[in-house]
Amino acid sequence: MLPMRNMLWVLLPIQLFAGTELEPDSVITLEATEVHASRLSAFSAGHTIQMMDEEVINRHHDQGLEVLLAAHTGLYVRNYGPGILATGTLRGGSAGQTALLWNGFQLQNPMHGQADLALFPILFADEVGVQYGGGSALWGSGSMGGAIHLNNTTATEQGFLWKASVSSANTGNNTQQLDLSWGGNRLATRIRIFNRNASNEYLYKHTSLPDRPTLTQEHAAIEQTGLLHESHLNINQRHDLAVRWWFQDNHRNIPPPLMQEYTDALQDDQALRVTAHWRSVLNNHLFMWRAAMFDESIRYYDKNHGESHSASVSITQEAEWSRYHRKNLLTNTGIQMRWIRASADDYLDDRYTEESIALFGSLKWSPARNKLDILFNARQKFTSEQAVPFSPSLGLTYRLTPALFIKANAGRNYRLPNFNDKYWSPGGNPDLKPEKGWSQDLGLYFENNGTLDQRFRLPGFIKTASLTTYHRKVSDWIAWVPGQHASYWSPENVREVQSYGMESRLTALSEIGLLDLTHVVTYDHTVAKNMRATRPGDASVGKQLIYVPRHTLGYNLHAEYESIGFFIDYKLTGRRYTSTDNKNWLDPYHTANASIHWHYSRKDYGISLYLAASNIWNEVYEVMAARPMPLRQFRLGIRIGSANK
Repeated sequence: MLPMRNMLWVLLPIQLFAGTELEPDSVITLEATEVHASRLSAFSAGHTIQMMDEEVINRHHDQGLEVLLAAHTGLYVRNYGPGILATGTLRGGSAGQTALLWNGFQLQNPMHGQADLALFPILFADEVGVQYGGGSALWGSGSMGGAIHLNNTTATEQGFLWKASVSSANTGNNTQQLDLSWGGNRLATRIRIFNRNASNEYLYKHTSLPDRPTLTQEHAAIEQTGLLHESHLNINQRHDLAVRWWFQDNHRNIPPPLMQEYTDALQDDQALRVTAHWRSVLNNHLFMWRAAMFDESIRYYDKNHGESHSASVSITQEAEWSRYHRKNLLTNTGIQMRWIRASADDYLDDRYTEESIALFGSLKWSPARNKLDILFNARQKFTSEQAVPFSPSLGLTYRLTPALFIKANAGRNYRLPNFNDKYWSPGGNPDLKPEKGWSQDLGLYFENNGTLDQRFRLPGFIKTASLTTYHRKVSDWIAWVPGQHASYWSPENVREVQSYGMESRLTALSEIGLLDLTHVVTYDHTVAKNMRATRPGDASVGKQLIYVPRHTLGYNLHAEYESIGFFIDYKLTGRRYTSTDNKNWLDPYHTANASIHWHYSRKDYGISLYLAASNIWNEVYEVMAARPMPLRQFRLGIRIGSANK
């Protein structure tokens, strides 16, 4: 057993020399006397990183994270219905292969290894971004397909600022939010509170019954309350401290799938997350110390299975040192220590613990400044339970012209089996090996950054464009399969999955009279196939993985005229197979959401009114089999607050 507790305390004294936090790309400074770059921005050369515009985040402020990501990114969200369950997958991976990080700390539940995107309010994030492609060298286990980043930024406004909002939907979804902050010369503090009470009595088509009658969902209510408080202390120009704590309580009913009798199933999710970081900048050196404590619990109940409880506590500490050398060289080294305890009524023993130490490092070399960046990352994790693969990666960015550049990346990635995989009773398999594999990315990117000839600046012109291809192969993929001599299923390292595809993005601007238009077009082509038989006569070999669409197309339109904004979000999702032999599938579907916003500002305050419609043409569809999605819905809201916030 690793001496984790002792080593955790050893790290505490070095906090006077350390602390870190993911910061937005727009404020990165890499000068000889200052180093402020985060791992996401400074050490992701070769990766495609999509950061959401502030306007897009604000437009979805009263919704869950799954809505924003489904409408504006290449992430495929497996949505079981409003407020029920939503998980994200990238590049044909499983939900456990997509990491969700809050200021650099992983938010996946260590027991089932996933993050339920429906439980994360957008109000609590200042930045939302998606990193496409394997990132185990940077973020560790669980980022084989990519990572979702939720970041909080330090407030720069002085004085007291406030914002309040309320919204209501015709499905009984009512949300209230309050955002208060105060900033001084050295101290800034902010508190965000939200409450959501949604009966979710939406209309849907029962496609399994004759004549497909229109019914009302009656058991999908959700109640959520959350609070995020953060304080930043700028001790001087070289040292700063930040502390955050996030409490959230969720109570939701779980409706039955189609053709199943009424159920009284419900689930309560509760979480307390506390983080702190200390950062010191000394000439060309940046020292950082970070710590997090996450305490989460789940209570599930239904009349057939009774009541079940599970809980986990994780403590993480990181210390790292970055140095900006001469000749355009940036290095980073660090250590991460983590302790996890998990307990569940369905585990064989009362509780299990896991301790780990990870060493990581990065080197970024820019031999031709503003022309070429070469990046090497590496991570080695050690646990008392099993051997963990060494995870290196190599990336580069090369500018062909001021507006055109190439990105490439190759790396090894892994995912450790979660607690449920190892200890669930019956079926858990403590002898599971980590999933592991290699991935490669190659992309061509265009940015109209003002360096082009003026003849290209027509009323309609391309602002950004990109085309990325990728390939990845994962061995020892964990799948739950029927046991040979047992009446239950058990996880085994039985699959070998190959995935490859293409991601294209385009942003264009145009004008129609006084109307300014922004167009965003996305297309993703994903092939993900099982290459190894899990049993004799396995018909899944060479077939597309279930719930991985080969084709997805998106279009976002933002039209603005003075204080009025009009938005359309369109998404086309191709066929998704529901059986491993690809003989059963869900039909393709396409949906559109629209909204109109009006904003009015005075010297001391601003007010916004908005009306939104979801699924505007009443599309009948299912994202997951037997889980009907709502027909047309409407939402009305108002925000009012300080004019400069």
